[in-house]
Amino acid sequence: MSVLVVAASQNNGNNDTARAQSRAKNLREKGFSWAQIVDVLAFDNQVSPLRLYRLAHNRSASHVVDEFNQLDPAATATLRVQRLYDYEMWPDGGRRPSVWVLPVLARMYCAATRELLTDATYASYGAEDQAAIDAADFSHLDQHRARPVVPSSTPAEQPRRFTDGLDLQAPVNGLDQLLVPTRDESFELFRAVTRTEPDPGRQETLFRLAQVFGGVSGLPVVRKLRPEERERLATATFSAHRPDASTIEIFKNVTGMCRHLDDSKGPEPVLKAVLRYRSVVGEMLDGVSRSALERDLVQVYAELSQLAGWLLYDVGRYPAADRCFKEGLAAAHAIKDVRTITFIHCCLAHMAIFREQIPKALDHVFAARGWAAQSGSALLATYAEQMAAWGYSTDGQEIATSRALNRVESLLPDRLADDDPEYLYFVDQGFSVGFQAGSWVRLNQSKRALQASESALELTAPGLVRNRGFRLIDRAKALVQQKEIPEAVRVLEEIAEIVAGHSSVRVGEWMFDVRRSLQPWARSPEVKQFDERLVHLGLSPRQPTIST
Repeated sequence: MSVLVVAASQNNGNNDTARAQSRAKNLREKGFSWAQIVDVLAFDNQVSPLRLYRLAHNRSASHVVDEFNQLDPAATATLRVQRLYDYEMWPDGGRRPSVWVLPVLARMYCAATRELLTDATYASYGAEDQAAIDAADFSHLDQHRARPVVPSSTPAEQPRRFTDGLDLQAPVNGLDQLLVPTRDESFELFRAVTRTEPDPGRQETLFRLAQVFGGVSGLPVVRKLRPEERERLATATFSAHRPDASTIEIFKNVTGMCRHLDDSKGPEPVLKAVLRYRSVVGEMLDGVSRSALERDLVQVYAELSQLAGWLLYDVGRYPAADRCFKEGLAAAHAIKDVRTITFIHCCLAHMAIFREQIPKALDHVFAARGWAAQSGSALLATYAEQMAAWGYSTDGQEIATSRALNRVESLLPDRLADDDPEYLYFVDQGFSVGFQAGSWVRLNQSKRALQASESALELTAPGLVRNRGFRLIDRAKALVQQKEIPEAVRVLEEIAEIVAGHSSVRVGEWMFDVRRSLQPWARSPEVKQFDERLVHLGLSPRQPTIST
């Protein structure tokens, strides 16, 4: 008799599961989100949210386990079917789900990790584990998720803020995959953290922050922070605490680290970190009232938007770069940050000149000149004139180019002024002489270009790898103009070494432009040897990885 009862119970359980899965399928076809389906299933199925999400997705335990384990070829985080059942039974049996496993399951179920737990289970975790659970939200991956309706407010209900009119949360087209960490990236980051941080107490904070700042690519930046800075940054990022003045200083330091990492390694290692970091700051701005603190945070957002635009420009994602530059410009205007306004106009001019959109570039040059005059910064005025010289020389305007270069010489200060933004560290003597060389090359004045390029290379700091690459390109172009082919190839070989270790698409594109100019000498031993070197380094003309 007992055997029959058990068999009947098992059949009833199977029937309940089949009914739940059938209902979930019908609801999904009607446009219900996964969270809404789980809410409906909970009325008739008194099981844990973790099991309800699996039923909603109509997945067997073995199917979930197989997918989970495929994400970790090293088998360092192997999940077994019985262990999954244990997690789904908790707190009525089994064992409590691991805080490392939950975000992966949430990603698979397109859910917020917090939604996989009952209130009682969530309360059983420590504060740091709760913060990690709260931070891992993948509900945006659900195409049917309900979008919140934001109630309108009148000026009488809410005072005007610096961020009014700024589109802080709108995604940049084509870059969603860079903002959302994949499951593979999470596992790769976990392994990297355990290898680089021996202290288990610090591993979790390092993991959570690095995940926000681009995963493995953001790890070098986060590791440079002192342990107390990491904790303060984690508190501001993962809890309801608002950022304070100390946190904003950390934000500024991290931004500077990202700039220098870009100088030495290129945009790709730091692009994800900056885009995700910018997104986090944008979310913080939504919860900060009008104050001096809000102004400082908007300034961080403006500078991050400029940096994001620059990185996207350097990998050839021009529309996305333009979008970030202009969002940074809007943020800078909101707080009347004249220096950042000037800087972003210079960046927009830079990108337009590179794309040979000269009228558009000169519009930004004229705007930059005007704002630079208001800023009182000789360094920004110098940068604006450098953009003018580049634009005029690209357009073949020799007299206008000479005048702009003369203004550069008269304006360039010996060092940054006390009130100059730190991001202008690269506008120095080597940078200015480098623009002279590039301008003379474009005007086919190769002797003057060679003389200037020699000085520019001596003056360019070793850490400014991309800038050195461009200085070498100008020299190679001048040598080709003078038909000094063996020496031009020697310079190109040095450029190729830079391109192999630096992810700037622009440097690579211009190197291949110089190589194409050598086509009349393609059969010479020097050029043939250079082509072989390119093959050995695995270099070929690169295209943007995302056509946005």
